[in-house]
Amino acid sequence: MSRYLVALMCVMLTVAAFSCGRSQPQLINPGFPFPSIYLEIDFDVLAEAPVEVQVTLVANAVVVDSLEISWGDSATWEPVDASLQCSHVYNEAGEYTITARGIGTTRGDPAQDSRTVRVGRVVRPYTDPISGETYDIVDGVAIVCFVEWERLSGLDHDMAEEPDIAAFLVTENLDVYDEWPTIASMVVVLPGDTTVEEAVAEWPQRYPELIEAVEPNSISEPMEGDA
Repeated sequence: MSRYLVALMCVMLTVAAFSCGRSQPQLINPGFPFPSIYLEIDFDVLAEAPVEVQVTLVANAVVVDSLEISWGDSATWEPVDASLQCSHVYNEAGEYTITARGIGTTRGDPAQDSRTVRVGRVVRPYTDPISGETYDIVDGVAIVCFVEWERLSGLDHDMAEEPDIAAFLVTENLDVYDEWPTIASMVVVLPGDTTVEEAVAEWPQRYPELIEAVEPNSISEPMEGDA
């Protein structure tokens, strides 16, 4: 490799590191020949509509041109500026598919990523499989209670960083909403193809050494006459 190429690579790496430190647009794999896009989505899954959704596009260096996004509640495509960050307000609860796309700057190859999100808290009746009692729950959310309380309650980092829990989250395609380390429990957001009933019934049997129980996120309604 010539001295010129070595020097050029050092400059590219230095610029990339400096840009990341300044929270500039996220460009990954600067030497990868094909464009790629990944959506990072952030919003409060337990909030009632209207809900604001924040999106950050992670793209490699060959797909920084012609970036645009569709929020799934209309046929409109919006341009994405150089910050690679954008937001949208959904006025009604429901499932929406967010899609970002762009064109590579070197070869003109297309890149696209889509994610379906459940926006706005959805409350529905749930029947407990053991007691037979029916009550209201927040749909699409489950509370996972882990077996090893002593280990997990004493961590100096998030439970989601533990290898066994991280593997479980990836396998079931879950997002973490909140952690309760003092009781070794975690609130997770379910993907669209998993129901609360399935999580409650199947996960403790599927992961017996990891999960003690799974519960729905129940809602306590005030009774008549309560303040």
